[in-house]
Amino acid sequence: SDGSGSFPAFLQCTPQTNERDCVGGASRLKYRYGGFIPLEYATDVEIQTPEFRTTQENVAAFIDRDWNTPVMVQEWGKPICLLGTGNHDSRIKGITTGYFLRNVKFLLETFSHVCEHMIWIGNTANKKDDDKYPQTKELMKQWDTATKRMIEAEPTLRDMMTSIEV
Repeated sequence: SDGSGSFPAFLQCTPQTNERDCVGGASRLKYRYGGFIPLEYATDVEIQTPEFRTTQENVAAFIDRDWNTPVMVQEWGKPICLLGTGNHDSRIKGITTGYFLRNVKFLLETFSHVCEHMIWIGNTANKKDDDKYPQTKELMKQWDTATKRMIEAEPTLRDMMTSIEV
C-alpha cells in the first residue's frame, strides 16, 4: 500500500497460537501470522539486491521465502495481499495514465505469484483540489478507473483480484 507517513518500518507478526485460535480441537492449532510492508510506488528501485532490481520484486521474494513456506501454505494457503499505489506516483514529473498502468501491472504481476488473492485499494485525494497536492480527485478517479479496466482485461489478474473504492 502507499507507505507515506508510515515510516518504512517493516512489521512482521510471528506465528502464534493460543487456545482461542484452535481449529478442530486442541490437538490441531492454527497459527495467526502476517505483516505490513509499506510500498510507496507501483514500481521503484529503493530496495535493490543482487537478486532483484526493484523494491516490488524484493518484497515479493521475501514473502515467498518467509510467508510461503510449505507448512504455512499447507495450513493457510498463500497470503491475501492488499495493494494500492498512486498518491506518490502522482508526484512523478510527467507521469501519464499509461505509464502509471504499466507500473501497476508490473506490481500486480509480481505479487500474483506470492499471493492467493489480491485486493486493490483505490486512491484518495483531498476534498478540495489544491496545488499543494498532485493527487487531485480527478486524477485519482481516472487512475482508479483505468486500473480496474486493466485488471478486468487481464484474465489472470481478474480471477484473483478484488477492487475497493475509497
